[in-house]
Amino acid sequence: MRRGARTSQREVRKAIRNAESALNQLAPQVLDNPYPPLCPLTSDQLEEIHNASIIVLESLGIEVTSDRVRTLFRSLGGSVDETTQIVRIDGETIMALIDKAPHHFSLTPRNPANQLLIGGRRINCGLVSGPPNVHDRINGRRPGNFLDYQSLIKLGQTFNVINFFGNQSIAPTDLPANTRHLDTY
Repeated sequence: MRRGARTSQREVRKAIRNAESALNQLAPQVLDNPYPPLCPLTSDQLEEIHNASIIVLESLGIEVTSDRVRTLFRSLGGSVDETTQIVRIDGETIMALIDKAPHHFSLTPRNPANQLLIGGRRINCGLVSGPPNVHDRINGRRPGNFLDYQSLIKLGQTFNVINFFGNQSIAPTDLPANTRHLDTY
């Protein structure tokens, strides 16, 4: 009987310690931006950028290294130079494609309860992806390594406001560059 009481007291003390050290967080919730979007450019400036991009796509073209994507552009009426892999496409086709683009879409992971709505007024928070350096108050700024990568992932998983992770929260420069993107999965 005494042993059971001791275990119970031990569990109570452990629960109190854990509760005291736990991070106080709000309950997970969907975040929507209540404010109108910021637009640092005037409508004339946006139109100027848009027109310049159409000129680039029509006249200069873009290099497309994917055979599949070049075939897709060709099927849409684009001019494809297979030697240089340059694709040119007219402005009307571009505008028709832009008009078909959805205003929002969903990303659904293995657990559908964690589905993310992208677009509209929805706010999704994630870790930055791919910086080569990390900084902490003990070791200062330095090239990131696999241990730093693991620590940042754990930190991100601690906060319930983090909705998603990109490819790499830090580039683990101690891993081979040609496989590090695979080694972190």
